Amino acid sequence: MIAGIETIVFDLGAVLYDIDYARIEAEFLALQDRYATTDGVPRVRYSRTYQPDIVTQYEIGAISTETFREGMRTAFHIEQASDTEIDTAWNAILVGLLPGRIEFLQSLRSRFRLGLLSNTNALHIAAITEECRDLFACFDAVVLSHLVGTRKPNADIFHHTLHQLSAEPAGTLFVDDSPQHIQSAAGLGIHTLWLADHRNFEQAVLGLIAPAGEERPIA
Repeated sequence: MIAGIETIVFDLGAVLYDIDYARIEAEFLALQDRYATTDGVPRVRYSRTYQPDIVTQYEIGAISTETFREGMRTAFHIEQASDTEIDTAWNAILVGLLPGRIEFLQSLRSRFRLGLLSNTNALHIAAITEECRDLFACFDAVVLSHLVGTRKPNADIFHHTLHQLSAEPAGTLFVDDSPQHIQSAAGLGIHTLWLADHRNFEQAVLGLIAPAGEERPIA
């Protein structure tokens, strides 16, 4: 248990919203099988700890959706793929809201400031906005990488999030599934929870925060 937690910042993918990296790889491989005409075509690799540079550029809003599509076509030799095919393959990672997350966040709102900090992009957010409307309403601040021009694990996005929440590192708990993001936050003095298995989410969070009535009041 960590004393003095006033703010909890949650990642989105694999913490609150179920995602499957393998589905992106499989969908783009299918496009390559359909359209690539040369040997030695590079395969799309995308995981919790690795992504192509063009994805990073898209996640920080440095390129438009149109440029992202064209870049994926060129890099992975799928020049004939339509916008719809690219978008469908890219959005294949999105599985759905994890059960009970909204209710759990609502139960925390009277005791903690809540923030959302996500590395994401315009296509993914457009695809889930309606589904996640009630989820996003639980937060005092929502920080999306493609809108602020930086991404985890960069220190500046953590500083930005803390500022948006009027929070101090020592009074903040950050929950994420990626170890490199956890390491960065911890280096800034933020308390962290590495959620290696989203099935243990509620138990893991509750195990670190003070029971109701024991936390410090929020100023």
